[in-house]
Amino acid sequence: ISLPAHQRPGIWATVIDGSPHGEDLLNQALSNDGVWSTFGFSPPDSLAWQQTSSIAPSGSVERPSSVFGSAITDALWRSIWTAFLAALLCGALGLPLARWLAARPSGVLGLWVDLPMFLPPSVAGLLLIVVLGPENGLAGWLGGSPILFTPMAIILAQTFVSLPLFVRSVEASLRSIDQDFIEAAYLDGAGRWDVFRSIELPLAWPGVVAGLTLAWARSIGEFGATLFVGGNVPGRTQTGATLIMTLMEGQLSDALWLAAALAGISALSLGAWHRMVRR
Repeated sequence: ISLPAHQRPGIWATVIDGSPHGEDLLNQALSNDGVWSTFGFSPPDSLAWQQTSSIAPSGSVERPSSVFGSAITDALWRSIWTAFLAALLCGALGLPLARWLAARPSGVLGLWVDLPMFLPPSVAGLLLIVVLGPENGLAGWLGGSPILFTPMAIILAQTFVSLPLFVRSVEASLRSIDQDFIEAAYLDGAGRWDVFRSIELPLAWPGVVAGLTLAWARSIGEFGATLFVGGNVPGRTQTGATLIMTLMEGQLSDALWLAAALAGISALSLGAWHRMVRR
């Protein structure tokens, strides 16, 4: 598959045209013998590749003339609601994991919990591509339903990088609980679920809320892993962080406004987290 010059994504065109071997590398990546078939995936056709490219082709993205442009508000809103769902998913997955670590500290399990925070974005994105792939990954187990380059892929990528923040926040709160309360409940005949529901969870609730806030703030600014698994498709998977990259090609003022909005949201989230921690 060879992409004509006028169809190449903006930044990719610069990279390809600036290197004598860039064209060959792109064609190899898109071929049956390239990177997609290496992981057991079917290579996308040229139209699908253009639609899911990390940078939309020049002229195909609606260029807002102000910060209130529809492309910006759409991407910003997508960042907010996907981050919200990712935070809820972190809560569902991370609460039992945090309780396990608080009761039975494990260096090996703790290592795996913390690892997503320290992985390079490209490594995290590549791992998620393999895990969510259409043939060898989660999508194959779900009967072939596509996950990559969908909003679900964005949510899962945000969850992957944000889960350690939630787990560690809740774990610290659970460990701070006076064990005398728990032992007294067990002596009175309470079961593990009753102890967790009636004692541990209420006392650790500030840590749970703080962890959800951290997970949401981290998710809303996620860029690298979401770009790998979700692409930058306007109106579908484009988030505020990925739209900034597109706007930098010709609308720096809008990119700065959007960056300021995301920075403000992050600052407010961290401010709320600090208030909860101080209580």
